[in-house]
Amino acid sequence: MKIFIIIVLVLLTSCSNRTKKSEQTSIKNLNPEKVRKTDFITSKTDFIEFLETIPELELPIEKMCYDDFTSKRLDYENKAVAKFKPDGAHNIYGKILISENTIGIIYLYPADYIFPSLVIYDSNAEVISEFDFFEGYCGRDYNFYSSSFCSINELLQISRIDTSLTYNMNDEDETIGIEETTVTKTSYLIESNGKIIKK
Repeated sequence: MKIFIIIVLVLLTSCSNRTKKSEQTSIKNLNPEKVRKTDFITSKTDFIEFLETIPELELPIEKMCYDDFTSKRLDYENKAVAKFKPDGAHNIYGKILISENTIGIIYLYPADYIFPSLVIYDSNAEVISEFDFFEGYCGRDYNFYSSSFCSINELLQISRIDTSLTYNMNDEDETIGIEETTVTKTSYLIESNGKIIKK
């Protein structure tokens, strides 16, 4: 009987040791770097590298829809630039510091005139909000003219003024009088959390 009890105790101890050893081996095989390495951390590192390639803009910014948006040519071979630059964006005008956790980037899109768009990110490269500088047509047609003005001031207030004129033409295609004028002004505020609200 004593021999039987001793054998059982030896077997139980052996099984327990094997189980502990197995658990230790499994945990040891989990590479901590692989566990911690997520898209979030990789994106954050690449995003910082991306931001470093973009010039910082001084406020206020005041632009008409037909104005020139001269910008520094970016290195599109840079993997960080290629990763974060939106499809279709021709270039990047610059960045605006919103708060310690949010930053805005103005992308430039090709059109009859350059089309700028502000995209605000958090520190994890997640898009918080977007804002197009201009809306509608910019330029002249037969009896119609339209323009748009946009500004961002030091208080992160956005103002957009859209103006359209309809005028009469004579047989020689000369303007003989304005028929209608429409001016629309809209105001927005960029909050510290990166959200853009209409005032």
